[in-house]
Amino acid sequence: MPTLTILSRDAAQYQSHIEHSKITDLTVFAFEKPEQLNAQSYNAEVLLADPGLVIDELDKFEQLRWMQSTWAGNAPLLKHRKNDYKLTGIKGVFGDYMREFVFSYLLYFSRNIESFNKNQADKSWQAPTFHQLKGKTLGILGVGSIGSSVAETAKHFGMRVIGMARTPKAVANIDKIYTPAQKLSLAQEVDYVVSLLPETPDTKHLIDKAFIENLSPSAVVINAGRGSVIDDNALVDALREKRLKAAVLDVFEQEPLSKEHPYWSLENAFVTCHTAAISYPKDICEIFYQNYQRFVKSEPLMYELSFERGY
Repeated sequence: MPTLTILSRDAAQYQSHIEHSKITDLTVFAFEKPEQLNAQSYNAEVLLADPGLVIDELDKFEQLRWMQSTWAGNAPLLKHRKNDYKLTGIKGVFGDYMREFVFSYLLYFSRNIESFNKNQADKSWQAPTFHQLKGKTLGILGVGSIGSSVAETAKHFGMRVIGMARTPKAVANIDKIYTPAQKLSLAQEVDYVVSLLPETPDTKHLIDKAFIENLSPSAVVINAGRGSVIDDNALVDALREKRLKAAVLDVFEQEPLSKEHPYWSLENAFVTCHTAAISYPKDICEIFYQNYQRFVKSEPLMYELSFERGY
């Protein structure tokens, strides 16, 4: 009987979901903190874990054959020296959360809600300038399952949608695809740009000084992918000098964000503390159930990540 070790801040929820599932041929150990792990748990063949908690314990799992990550971002695991096991990520569960996040801010800026609030505080019956999303151009950097979900919602609002991918390919609800080499052309066209890119050597500082300089002064940047995609110095300068309307920043190279970081005090920077699309145990367990059935049958696992490619 395979042994599963759960290491997650939500360990109790994961254990409850699994114990109430149809999986019966599995011995389960569940822990919320690395220091609670014991000799039996280190012998597990299967891990269900938060990358941030397991990263320093990974070498001790000598029998490990498969790990199901509970996070969308797995760069620390993919960079780790231990790579003699199968690592699977998460897809198909974040789309709804992400489009709610993105469009809450797109509507905030397009309808100029800040000015309406100010007018109410001033008791001023004066309509500020605002506009529709219809006809505006949304750029999506990273047009995988999450990006496609955001694009679908953009089309409901009548937006033009352009995307960025490593290789040009037809994607539903995307009007035009650019490659990273064409990023400046993409920047020149957008009213809003959303980055959903993973952390890889190729995506580091893709949003750099040149990219930002090619954006319209009325453009809004939203980063809900990985913090390393943005050159922070270039973005801070642009926001300070009002060369951009705003930036909504959910992810950062160093988290938590330092209290001394300029983003906290910039009036046109919106810090959302890595909450755009949170992993919920009930969603992750659905993927784990399906992959476990594949694992015991020695079938290919869903959403397997590549240590060689880094994603």
